[in-house]
Amino acid sequence: MRNYPTDSPEAMARLLTLALVADGSVHRDELGLLERDDLLGRIGIDQDGFDTVYYQFHEDMLACGQRLPDGRLVLDGQTVVGLLDDISRPALQMQMVRCIHDIGHSDGILTGGETELLGKAMKRWGVDLFEPGGVGIPMRRPPERVELTA
Repeated sequence: MRNYPTDSPEAMARLLTLALVADGSVHRDELGLLERDDLLGRIGIDQDGFDTVYYQFHEDMLACGQRLPDGRLVLDGQTVVGLLDDISRPALQMQMVRCIHDIGHSDGILTGGETELLGKAMKRWGVDLFEPGGVGIPMRRPPERVELTA
């Protein structure tokens, strides 16, 4: 994976991209969330900048992702940890956890890949979403019914 400066809008955009593709495909609801909740503006990047990071991420996946028997490309755990380590400021970490959470819940189905990414981020950064007075942006409420899929 290419390198972006620590805590940069590009590093955060790459995590948004990872959240978007964590379930194997990008859903219209997830893309709508980016615009509706101004996630790009909140991380300090415009649409063109995000598009660049998004396409670079996919190029990097082709170069260093692991291909599963079903043809999907995935990143190994150490690579994901490295991407998470590109965000070091606690306020940005909380913001990114909430963005990952909101993206995962936006289509009403929290998949295994989305759950895994959210869990890794929370563990790596020591973030508890349920801690009163948490820093960052208020979370969106998850849908009434959330289906967990593998």
